[in-house]
Amino acid sequence: MLAGCHQAHLGPCRSPLVPRNPGTMQQLGHHMEPGTYLTGGRPRDPLTRRGSNLVRYAVGEWTSPPGFSSRSGPPKDGGRKDEHAGESRNREAIFESNQDNLGALEVVDKLLRLGAAPPEDKVFRLLSGYLVDCRADDRFATDVIDGLRKQPELAIQVLRFMLTNNIPLPHLRLLFRKVFHYNKAISACDKAGRWQLVEGLLREMQETKVAPDKFSYNWATSAYVKGGEWQLAQSLLHEMLERKLTPTQISFNTVISACRNAFQLQPALGLLRTMSTNAVLPDVKSYGAVLSACEKDGEWQLALHLLSEMAQKSVKPDEIIVNTLISAFTKGGQWKWVLKLLAGMPQMQLAPNHIVCTNAINACGSVGEWQMVLVLLRSMLGSKLTPDDTCLSSAMNAFKEAAQWQQALSLLGQSGQRGQTSNPLDYNFAMSACERAGEWEVTLSLLNEMPGAKVVPDQVTFNTAIKACATGGQWKLSMRLLSGMSQAKLTPGVMSFTGAIAACAAGDQWQLALRIFFSMQSERSVQPNEFSCSAAIAACSKGDKAELGVRLLEMMPEMSVLQNAVSYSAAISGCEKAGRWQLALSLLAEMPRKSVMQDEVSYKSAISACYKANQWRQALDLFSEMPSRSVTPGVLCFNAAIGACSEGALWREAFTLLSSMPSGSVRPNAISFNAVISVCAKVGEWQLALHLLSNMHMASAVPDGYSYSAAISACDVALQWERALILFTQMPERSVKPNLFCFNAAISACASDGRWQLALQLLKAMPEGGLTPDAVSMNAAMSACSKFKDLWQVALGILFSSGRSLGASQIDYGVAITACANGDQWPMALHLLRTLPAISLRPEVVAYSAAIASCRNARWQLGLCLLREMQEQELTPDRIAYDAACDATCTMPAGIELFRESFALELHPNLLRKGYEQLDLHGESPGSAELAVRWWLAEVVPHFLGKPDTPKSVAIITGRGLHRQWFKTSDIKTDVCRLLDQYGLQTVLLSKNPGIILLPTKSLDVTLLRSLFILPE
Repeated sequence: MLAGCHQAHLGPCRSPLVPRNPGTMQQLGHHMEPGTYLTGGRPRDPLTRRGSNLVRYAVGEWTSPPGFSSRSGPPKDGGRKDEHAGESRNREAIFESNQDNLGALEVVDKLLRLGAAPPEDKVFRLLSGYLVDCRADDRFATDVIDGLRKQPELAIQVLRFMLTNNIPLPHLRLLFRKVFHYNKAISACDKAGRWQLVEGLLREMQETKVAPDKFSYNWATSAYVKGGEWQLAQSLLHEMLERKLTPTQISFNTVISACRNAFQLQPALGLLRTMSTNAVLPDVKSYGAVLSACEKDGEWQLALHLLSEMAQKSVKPDEIIVNTLISAFTKGGQWKWVLKLLAGMPQMQLAPNHIVCTNAINACGSVGEWQMVLVLLRSMLGSKLTPDDTCLSSAMNAFKEAAQWQQALSLLGQSGQRGQTSNPLDYNFAMSACERAGEWEVTLSLLNEMPGAKVVPDQVTFNTAIKACATGGQWKLSMRLLSGMSQAKLTPGVMSFTGAIAACAAGDQWQLALRIFFSMQSERSVQPNEFSCSAAIAACSKGDKAELGVRLLEMMPEMSVLQNAVSYSAAISGCEKAGRWQLALSLLAEMPRKSVMQDEVSYKSAISACYKANQWRQALDLFSEMPSRSVTPGVLCFNAAIGACSEGALWREAFTLLSSMPSGSVRPNAISFNAVISVCAKVGEWQLALHLLSNMHMASAVPDGYSYSAAISACDVALQWERALILFTQMPERSVKPNLFCFNAAISACASDGRWQLALQLLKAMPEGGLTPDAVSMNAAMSACSKFKDLWQVALGILFSSGRSLGASQIDYGVAITACANGDQWPMALHLLRTLPAISLRPEVVAYSAAIASCRNARWQLGLCLLREMQEQELTPDRIAYDAACDATCTMPAGIELFRESFALELHPNLLRKGYEQLDLHGESPGSAELAVRWWLAEVVPHFLGKPDTPKSVAIITGRGLHRQWFKTSDIKTDVCRLLDQYGLQTVLLSKNPGIILLPTKSLDVTLLRSLFILPE
């Protein structure tokens, strides 16, 4: 075919295949072997087998395009007379010389007919018909681009089409030999998102020693950034600097943005610094990208520094930067900086818009600063910037998180007054705020209000309402709402059922809760999750079904639900309520074996389970092991541990725990202080209790009624009734309203010191404060009166006031009988004792003991009968009963037998001291003290006499003389001294310690002593 082509020309001519360098013709042959280079006998690269002529023409090695008949010179008119005729001859020549290239040439022909710069959509439409050819032959696309080398814009459009449609171009790199061509190709790859081809083109440029220029780098950088290859883009920038090619501001910004998108703060910051060192001024986009990286990385301090740097370099922030800074400050909890930035916007010549204000509201709301949310809303209205729906929803969410239900309702109403249409989201936020504040009734009223406001409730609305029912224990309403979802054409989800289960649990309907739980999957095809399982376990806990809760926990893997810390904590809490502390410890130890991380809540439940079962040592051991288990104790665990100290009356340990909380980054709350003050109250450490109460504000803990009641009780136990009343009177000044416990503690403090007038005044003041006296109040007031002989009628008046006698307890009747005993009203005392069975109360030890005390002196036989009656009723007489009997019979022979019984029952554990050489009468009643002295002198002291090691004296310890018993105060020392004088025994009183009576052993007669405690024949 080539020969035929040569014969068609007249005169001397040069074949279009003849190179400019004639020497190369010697290496060409008509029957050239496939696989050889055109310029030599070396094996030809199969990748360049076709289209090689086009490449050579493009790089200037051929005098005319392939297939174009080149005559001895150009036309005489200096150009082609007929351009279309020339193109036609080109196509014919190509056809004749390359029949195997027919498809590509056909495409080239059609493209050339579109003109030099046709619209891209026309090019794409034309090429779409050849997609099959392009994909079938990996050299087809290369040949088409090769044929358009004289039309670079059109060639780039074709290249862009090929890249867009993912057409493989394995020979593309051989088509370019100039930087201009490479730049066009890299640009096309950039626009098509083919960064991998860009990498190959750059490598080819190095191999062919074509130096990239700044355009090459800029397009390549853009391609890498679009492909998410920020490292490659960054390396290109550094390579440009090494080649003394300064990247443009746009290039830097592009790569910084890529680093930002890849969460690479330090590289982005380094590029920003590189801009300044290379005389490229960072602009607002440069700083904006780095600030965005700071926001993503939580580096609000660095963002603040960059803002200051912008001011120094006169780079004016825009709204985007302001929003980015607000977001960074919000993540760092720096709501005050948000407000400062907002206030400084006028100086930046920026006006706050809805987006900025909404972000500021979110910042304040995220840290619970709902008051500032109100301020921002008011400032928006003051600046005639009406909050939009997004802004209002953000404010609603802030009120919801802070449980500020009144503010949420107010905002909801104001939006309606401004003509703004409420949406389900606003109602959901408002309802959630009410639910969190425990206002379940208001929550349900909002649900009922929605149809009138033309707002359609969604699933979240019903879920919130059902959850509110759980808060209020309204299990019936929750069931009604659950069934009402179907009527509203809503499908109950797992959270709907979870709320209903929790509501049933709160209403002590644990069976119904379990029925709902098991019907979820069987009837509604709703898969339980960890929340519903935990709610069901908690329901078992409410029903004291700890074992059933543990069984549900074990069933969770069978239901394809992962056991977690919440479910284990719920089961451990059930053990706590059921007193199963061993099972609670077993579950806690099982958690690591089940790959469940122990947390503060699980430890808190286990600690509480132990100390409530009086296993306070085990509870404290659990608290001590938490750090070794990588569990940081929080305020819940500290409070539980302090509660354990309370059970063990360990006030020092409790105070140590409270003092150590700040060092563990734990802020004590009011419950923490109240627990320690309560421990102090148990042991009478009133000074420490008052110190803690006065220093609560230093830990940002606000004293409440329980704080004051515990402190008043501490003063009561320590017989500091005046300080107790001072605390009580200070409460209104400290804006603390006295509660029932405060009144009871104050009345008890007055009763302890016999201040019956004050006790009755406090009792009378309770209804004025909106409080109803309870059994403790009445009992304390009666106790105050029972200590005085003439007030027995007042005590009985309190007992029978408002029909209380029918609802009175054993303790109440015991105090009333005691009042009668002190008033020498033994018939009334016995009458009250016999009345107990008539009001369905079985007489207990307290009532019997009081009645026995009323039978002293001439009625001692009756007292003995009552004591024996107790034993017949299978009641074990206590110390109080024996003391009362001994007081009645101390001068009778029966007293000796009673004292022996009580001593054998170990009711006087601290009576003998220092090897029996000392008799300690602390806490003894007058009758028991007299009998103890006689017994000790008759049966103990004689064993010391007449021996080499006989002590010089023996001692009776009476204290300073006034001993408090359960019903009166007696002068034990005076009674003992009178008794010893009666027996003619020599005594020595120590001036330094008047509470001790010494008896010199030399003056003691054994015969006389033994006669002091002998029953008559």
